[in-house]
Amino acid sequence: MLRYIIKRIAYAIAISFAIMSITFVLLRFSPASPADRYLANLAAKGENIEEAIKAIEARYGLNKPLHEQYFDYMRNLLRGNLGWSIATSMPVAELIKRHWIYSFQLVFLSTIIAIIFGILLGIISAIKQNESVDYAVRFFSLIGISIPNFWLGIMLILIFSVKLGIFKTYYDTSLPLFSLANLKALILPVLTLSTGMIAAYTRYTRNSMLEYLRKDFVKTARAKGLKERTVLFKHVLRNAMLPIITIIM
Repeated sequence: MLRYIIKRIAYAIAISFAIMSITFVLLRFSPASPADRYLANLAAKGENIEEAIKAIEARYGLNKPLHEQYFDYMRNLLRGNLGWSIATSMPVAELIKRHWIYSFQLVFLSTIIAIIFGILLGIISAIKQNESVDYAVRFFSLIGISIPNFWLGIMLILIFSVKLGIFKTYYDTSLPLFSLANLKALILPVLTLSTGMIAAYTRYTRNSMLEYLRKDFVKTARAKGLKERTVLFKHVLRNAMLPIITIIM
């Protein structure tokens, strides 16, 4: 178990390192530099911003050779220095410190809802295999996985906020975290984030349940005269949940 945990941590570190490196390269090789984007408004007015760009590049080390910028970038990350936000003129770490709780609330609620509904629908679909309920759940899963989250979010805002005016599109940070008004504002974002996860967890749960329903020990349990509920929840679901928990974690 310890070896498995160490291996997973090593994989996570390697993936994080790769993502940070790719992000750095993409930002540096984009058509516009960070300084250009920061001064985009001045450029749109036709003002000469060459000197301003040079000053910003010197301030943030963007005028150094690429390899020096990369080593500075990685060294600062390892020290916990996430850099300076040009858009807000604040340290990135301070921005995260102020606002992480709102992102955590959104992700937490979306994940909990996805786990509950995904596992429940997967169980129902497996039990009712090849029945109308199963076909409906599988169709929902296919649609949920296929729809891009950004498109679904835009459509939900357009329908329920712009057209119907049911939900507001902003989160009021001056109100308590779990206030009714803010929870109402989270309905559309939570629905957007959880739809794909519900579809995925439904398919994983269904496939895992069906795999164990065909096992010999399940046939033996039924042959002994155990109730179907006992077979499903004590023998099948208990074993089928192990890979699901691994995927969720």
